[in-house]
Amino acid sequence: MKRSLGAVVLALLVALPILASSQTTDKTAPEEKKARYWALPDQVYDSPAKVQVVRLLVLNGPASRKEIEHFIRHEYKSISKKSGFAHAEHPTHIGIYLFDTEKKAKAGQSLWLGMLWSPDTSKPMPDIEVNQIRLKNAWSKAEDRFGLSEAQRKKVFEELVPAEDRANKEAERRFPTDFKKQATYSQELEAKYTAEVAEKYKLTEEQLSKISVEAFEKGWPLPELQ
Repeated sequence: MKRSLGAVVLALLVALPILASSQTTDKTAPEEKKARYWALPDQVYDSPAKVQVVRLLVLNGPASRKEIEHFIRHEYKSISKKSGFAHAEHPTHIGIYLFDTEKKAKAGQSLWLGMLWSPDTSKPMPDIEVNQIRLKNAWSKAEDRFGLSEAQRKKVFEELVPAEDRANKEAERRFPTDFKKQATYSQELEAKYTAEVAEKYKLTEEQLSKISVEAFEKGWPLPELQ
């Protein structure tokens, strides 16, 4: 069965969510920029159930997998020693996410290059995950494809995502309780709106799919939806 373009977009862009629920935020200023990376203010959740600290790191330039793992490991050790919390001596949960740009770090869309999540700091440090595909493409040279620059392809992508969202919302309004009809109508609308984007930029459906894949591989942020 042929998958819709929307399904391709969703399948490629859904990633592990950042597991921080920030009840309180560390009011201290961002750390001084380091030689290789710097950190945004910590996201802190201090409750009787857990004391959670999430730290977002931003690279100042290219880094290898080993370097990323080293940076995250260093920050984990630093966070695990933090004190001054109301409900525990040290953090019980730690999340560290490293990005290639500040924009991606602030997007809240799991566009990280490397990450570590520890739901129990009393246990050994968990494995560090590195997104090898994104790492490979993070500092790649921008090239023209399908007669469009990378900036233009980003714009195409930013129009594809709302087209799918629009189709879903319109289908929900028309068939709020009949989910079978809702799904069918959503697919019809999505095909229509996607075709409009393709026509606007003189692209084929296959080329649109490749742009969606590129968006995933390079970690392009999703546009804000209405």
